[in-house]
Amino acid sequence: MPFFIHDPAHSERDGSVCGQIAQTIDLPETLLDYFNIHDDTVRDGQSILKVLDEATKSNEKHVKERDILFGVNGSFACVYDGKYVYMRASQNPDNEPLVNYTLAFTKMRGFYSPEDMKSLELVKGNRFTQGMTVGKLSLRNHMDSYALGNYLFDIVKDPNQEHPLHDEAIEKIMIEKLTKLLKKIEAPKEEFIRLGLK
Repeated sequence: MPFFIHDPAHSERDGSVCGQIAQTIDLPETLLDYFNIHDDTVRDGQSILKVLDEATKSNEKHVKERDILFGVNGSFACVYDGKYVYMRASQNPDNEPLVNYTLAFTKMRGFYSPEDMKSLELVKGNRFTQGMTVGKLSLRNHMDSYALGNYLFDIVKDPNQEHPLHDEAIEKIMIEKLTKLLKKIEAPKEEFIRLGLK
């Protein structure tokens, strides 16, 4: 998805293009950086302004990529490293264990059902909740990544992701990157089980 930014203080950037991926988690860091505000909140984003500065100084459209984590809850967990996208499917036909750790008892399409709420238990939070207790609910969903299996794509050679790769060595590297990112964000143990990761 293209991301457009205008920085009135740096008109030399007008019309410039930078090929690095930006994520929505970068927006808070970018705004705090722009307004020169510092705080101690732990965030996973980075200031887009710093990325643009680096690209401007090096006179390059592409700067070193970082590994990013993305996906859909209850479906694929994905990692992108600037060259490859790896999409990890559920390793269990029933897509379980699948849980939500949340303080908001709504879903994208409404509220949790009374049946879902019967599984609710309060558990210790993590860095994402700043240690606050959260609700843990067991879930079912309609997504079936297991039936599709894992996917690996070379985005440089195949930007439309039409030709999956079958390369065990590259897949192993991408699994390590995915696992590292999931551990960094303190993903729940159920997600590692569902994805068949250690």
